Amino acid sequence: MSSEFPTEPVLTVTKARGSVITLEDGRTLIDGATKNAILGLSPTLIQLGIEAQAARLPHSFEDVLVAAPAGKLAGRLNALLAGKRATLAPSGRFAFDTALAMARRTHPGDIASFDGGAFRGDGTPLPLPRDDHSATDLTAAVQKRAGKLAAVLIEPLVQISPGLPFHSEETLTRVREITFKAGVPLIVDERFSGFGRLGVMFGTQAAEIDPDIVILGEMLTGGTLPLGAVLAGSQFAPDTSWGPTDTLTAAAANAFFDLYDRENRLLAANEIGKKLAPELGKCLKLSTVKDVRVRGALGVIELHTAPDAAALKRQLRMEGALVAVVGNAVVLTPALTIVTKELHKLAGAVFKVLKTQASGAAA
Repeated sequence: MSSEFPTEPVLTVTKARGSVITLEDGRTLIDGATKNAILGLSPTLIQLGIEAQAARLPHSFEDVLVAAPAGKLAGRLNALLAGKRATLAPSGRFAFDTALAMARRTHPGDIASFDGGAFRGDGTPLPLPRDDHSATDLTAAVQKRAGKLAAVLIEPLVQISPGLPFHSEETLTRVREITFKAGVPLIVDERFSGFGRLGVMFGTQAAEIDPDIVILGEMLTGGTLPLGAVLAGSQFAPDTSWGPTDTLTAAAANAFFDLYDRENRLLAANEIGKKLAPELGKCLKLSTVKDVRVRGALGVIELHTAPDAAALKRQLRMEGALVAVVGNAVVLTPALTIVTKELHKLAGAVFKVLKTQASGAAA
């Protein structure tokens, strides 16, 4: 049985602001592994929004009573995607489960997933239609199972699994066309890809497709409080477009939207990508590196073999970088607010550590 506690000494964080994490011993780390704090750590506007709401009305309500922040948030979410109604959930994980339940309530059956994706659906994983041949295979697989499928689920443009494989907009378009023709609903999980991380507001918009159900997670509050949402067509969404929602969480989400709209976040993501690409591209010279991929504010360095993740992350922290390791990939997900100097330090630390490891492997 695996332990719930980390096997390495815990590093106590005393302060976190923007992309800089300050530890109890005075050391600092550049956060290149932000999961949901896409606008940076401890954003002032979100903090102030929570504090102001706590002073005004901290309570939440049920039945026919809805606190003003929750009603306002539902309206903003309803306006995100045309023809979609929002259902709020206590977390991104609950939103995921809610989306699957919605699909099964309307079309009882299995939820199919794709080969290489993070979600392991029912039955044999479907092939990603990267070309005409695999598109033919997907068509046959979906048509064969159409009567037994509640929905097909996909992570758009990048699969959150070992190696973080990318796929193109054309692949996503083929998935929508094939599922639509077969009469099978399509669920898109945007908990990782949403709100500009990949240089577009949502991965589905890059392919200009209209999925049946979209899942959102804790990015909705800038990573400050747990919250999720499901955006779905009227045939899937219940009559009530929001459930019981914590008032302070709704205030955090509204402040996130206010902050998000202050600047061109998609431009920021693509500018980060332009700076990351040449910095991480240096890693292609290393014998241990198989590939380097960048899209928006996401950088992936795929290694030939999976490293000792704990040891690699420890070495990166010693260089002042907090970076994720997923299977055989080193993954950088900086906030959209990271400054050039911090991004340069982050990418430089990754290259330095991987270069040292490559030299050791060659010795």
